[in-house]
Amino acid sequence: MPHDLSVEDYFALAWRFLPEELLDARGREHIVERVRALPGSALAGSIAGIELRLGEVEASADFGVALSAPSPLADHYVEHGRRASASPRAMALGTFISRLDSEGWPSACSLEYDVYGLPGGERPDPGLFISVAQIPENAGVPSHGDVVDQLADALCLPRDDKVRESVEGVCEALPAGALVEVIGAMPSRGVRAVRLSLTAVAARDVAGFLRRLGWSGPIPLAEETLMDVLDIVPSFYVALDVGPDGPLPGIGFGLSPFADGDSIFSSWHKSSRSAWQPCIEHLVEREWSLADKGDALVEFCGVKQLVGSIGVVLLFQLISHVKITVSHDGVKAKAYAYTVMSVP
Repeated sequence: MPHDLSVEDYFALAWRFLPEELLDARGREHIVERVRALPGSALAGSIAGIELRLGEVEASADFGVALSAPSPLADHYVEHGRRASASPRAMALGTFISRLDSEGWPSACSLEYDVYGLPGGERPDPGLFISVAQIPENAGVPSHGDVVDQLADALCLPRDDKVRESVEGVCEALPAGALVEVIGAMPSRGVRAVRLSLTAVAARDVAGFLRRLGWSGPIPLAEETLMDVLDIVPSFYVALDVGPDGPLPGIGFGLSPFADGDSIFSSWHKSSRSAWQPCIEHLVEREWSLADKGDALVEFCGVKQLVGSIGVVLLFQLISHVKITVSHDGVKAKAYAYTVMSVP
């Protein structure tokens, strides 16, 4: 892999076959500017993707990267946090990433950069999402509340006992067999809350679970929407934002066409046009996605090959999952499209 690959060079390769309907020139410029400090060579060896709003005309997106240890991209964040000029938040994030895969810590996490809707020139710190499912049961992490504290430390935020208590209350109310897969937060959005991603939740248990929590969102609409999409896709996860007073009034359902027992977060690599097309067509039919964005998203899936000055480059273009969000404002859809690059 070339060590002098700039971030501009990386995106020129990674987005070579990305349809303009999903991310136009302006949207691309905003992402490049947002993450200009990242080394392109490290991104080229990582899983990186964009978060697309399927029902909106504007072809812009947020950006995210998956991190595991050891990796060149993880090393970048660690080294950046150790610089004398590093901000307290960069230092805290680097310290957290340096501990990945050590005892009592997860082996993977992801960072998400808000780009869409930001005023020009703003560069808030990324949000952090910790893969709780990858912490061994005997690793000395006794509760999800402890992971909430780890998250606050990594984001250089004060620990919030009320949020921790709310998270532990949600976890205690989980239906039998349900798992907390990911715990994360996006401080740049100004919301005092933690995101929980819950897997292995039976569809029949969702409404009762929300009622036990005293959820203030539209339970009938959430239940109706979930049952509707499960006619098309068999696998889902639940995303809840939990604040100091309990769950906030929106709920997300992450959707996957794969139902072989894998976690939705580990089945992204099976992505294909034929697997995703029925789901995307259903979103368009329900008017949760614009038709041109739906068509472009299906077209995006696949393996592409480039031949250039650095040799043969393979691009694995994948949909991680689609997320339907239900709130008092109605139903909205997003897609998470990732590129995995294989370079010499």
